[in-house]
Amino acid sequence: MIHDRSAFEASEDVTHDVPVHPPTRSPRPPAREAAGRLARRARAATELSRAELAQVLDVPEETIAGWEEERLTPTPGERALLRLLLVSPQVCLALLPDR
Repeated sequence: MIHDRSAFEASEDVTHDVPVHPPTRSPRPPAREAAGRLARRARAATELSRAELAQVLDVPEETIAGWEEERLTPTPGERALLRLLLVSPQVCLALLPDR
């Protein structure tokens, strides 16, 4: 089968006046930034110290400090717990076992 390539070759030389925009940055902050803010807000909502929140979440106190200072990133499960604490702190604290 023989193809007529002349139409294709002619179309390669056509330029389109389509503006090219540089890629934009996402408005969302990096995950570490969001995690630090989330950890600080969850702790403020529960009115717990770092040591108390660490005990509630069963993580070392240094981990809470690392999240808040954006040196560490919580796991997806830890992030979910922080969000739950932020949304409904009293209910979450009542459901979590005493340590």
